[in-house]
Amino acid sequence: MAPDQFIITVINLLIFFFIILVAKYVYGWLHPHFNLQNQLPEKDNPALAFAVTGYYLGLTFIIGGAIHTAGSGLLTNTIQLVFYGLIGIILLNLSSMVNDKLILRKFANLKMVVVDRNTGTGVVVGANYLANGIIMFGALSGPGSTLATAIVFWLIGQITLIIAVTIYDLITPFELQAEIEKDNIAVSISVAGVLIGIGLLIASAINVEFISWSDHFSRIGYYFAGGVIMLPVLRFISDKTILAGRRLTDELVNLEVPNTGAGLLEAFLYVGTALIIGWTI
Repeated sequence: MAPDQFIITVINLLIFFFIILVAKYVYGWLHPHFNLQNQLPEKDNPALAFAVTGYYLGLTFIIGGAIHTAGSGLLTNTIQLVFYGLIGIILLNLSSMVNDKLILRKFANLKMVVVDRNTGTGVVVGANYLANGIIMFGALSGPGSTLATAIVFWLIGQITLIIAVTIYDLITPFELQAEIEKDNIAVSISVAGVLIGIGLLIASAINVEFISWSDHFSRIGYYFAGGVIMLPVLRFISDKTILAGRRLTDELVNLEVPNTGAGLLEAFLYVGTALIIGWTI
């Protein structure tokens, strides 16, 4: 590694830890009625741990996108990383509000995570943060990206995530939010797979040179339509191959103790398929 590259790497790491620290304090400022230090190491709240880990992972992807688009000069690089890191904190917290009001809208997400220690809700909240971070990575790392294009693509990302979860709820023979409210971790993991899979598809669609809005909107439409079509197809494939002889729905909701492994396998199908599509097209 060249000396100048080593210096840039060290500076990027320092900026990364600084942004994570700022993100922690912003999270605490937005949620003054509980303390992270008290909830995580002392009360060992797994629901909040999943949510906050997703928050930090999402922010990591945003910083990664900023690194891809940063200028060559040391000062320019530093300013851009700090700037986009702070923008990322704002957008992730806004996405949390979208999740609360439009995705898991039938109950108060924060109460479920902090008071009820509902791990299933924490998993979905964390996955939403991560999906948004992945979308922002795609928005920032594409050639010709700007703050304006990134914010537009973030807004489109919110719409696609809302629609994807709504469609998943419609194609499954159980009431999605009722299962999450019951702390059904298996179903929550499946939903997390949907969110992350769609996030990966949208990121792949926009992680190209910006030519025109119509070009990008067309790409987003193709990728998103493909992802939505694959939801029932992948559930069918899961029934016939990975869970041969078992019905996915039975494993998720009709057992006395829902099968977390089945949820993980379903989530894998969504995420794995999204990765292959993104790497291929």
